[in-house]
Amino acid sequence: VKYKTEYIYRAEFSEEETNVMIDMARNICGNDCEITIDTIDAHYWNYKIDPKKLDKSWGDSIYTDFSDFNECSLKMCVEIFNQDKADELAHRLSDCDCIRFSDGFWYKFTKKNVTKENAIIKITEVCGFSIDSIIVFGDDYADIGMLELCGIGVAMGNAIDEVKERADIVIGSNDEDGIADFIENEIL
Repeated sequence: VKYKTEYIYRAEFSEEETNVMIDMARNICGNDCEITIDTIDAHYWNYKIDPKKLDKSWGDSIYTDFSDFNECSLKMCVEIFNQDKADELAHRLSDCDCIRFSDGFWYKFTKKNVTKENAIIKITEVCGFSIDSIIVFGDDYADIGMLELCGIGVAMGNAIDEVKERADIVIGSNDEDGIADFIENEIL
């Protein structure tokens, strides 16, 4: 969590922890499993097909084979098609929280209790405003906690059903400028 120019909360894996996680993912899911690593400054991936060739919006993502990776990380995501292997990796990475993305076979691993809602709590402590005064927008499993925590939880029209059920309001999708319309019509 960054406030102005200062980080008020950082939950990084060390270089060693990051490499242990990568090695464990490869040992359980196969040496050719697809992995992404997010650091404070960059997004790394080892995809077999270069996503930048398929979609220019990938921006500054950096290809690596992770063989000599030497950075601290915020999270690791792994594509895992076998639920037993996903469960085993989650069990072996016991210092991590694991959550599956709804739109595929990708699993996200972060340090325990590093959630969007805990980040929001940190921000309110530093900035001095209440959680009830916050409007949040979400569409996937990792957003449910913050939707329930904050004053107004807004689900995108493209959100999974579990998110829509827990939100206070459902608006248009990402492709329909849902957030912009909400701000124009409800806030301004």
